[in-house]
Amino acid sequence: MSIFINQIIKASKYIEISKIELFSKYFSDSELYKLEDSFYLESKKDGISLTFDLDYSLYAIHLYSENYESYSLFRGDIPKEVNLGMDRFEILKILESYCYTSGGDGQEISNWIKFKLEFCDIHFQFDNLNNVNLITLFNFSCL
Repeated sequence: MSIFINQIIKASKYIEISKIELFSKYFSDSELYKLEDSFYLESKKDGISLTFDLDYSLYAIHLYSENYESYSLFRGDIPKEVNLGMDRFEILKILESYCYTSGGDGQEISNWIKFKLEFCDIHFQFDNLNNVNLITLFNFSCL
């Protein structure tokens, strides 16, 4: 697991997330938004957002490509040496040994692939050219 993602997962166990160095790096100018059944923290300039359950436990990490939903490109480490510049076929080649599901029609519903890794699920969403525009990590088994 990349160091960055591991730090976020460990840090999410603390309620006072604003005091953690990692959160200060990416989210110092961000507000924690309360949604109906979760909390949401985003940094559009760093290409990352986090979703927390109501008890502040980390639910999902979202990593964005350049200009997707007005985000900048996420430039941190991503597990398994994948990155936001890859296409569907590169992702499949790198993660071919993991179980996956896929779907989408490329029109109304974006094409996607979800893999089950050792420590979490990783979901890739693709644009109409089959390039990754969003990576979501969730179902963290190490929490």
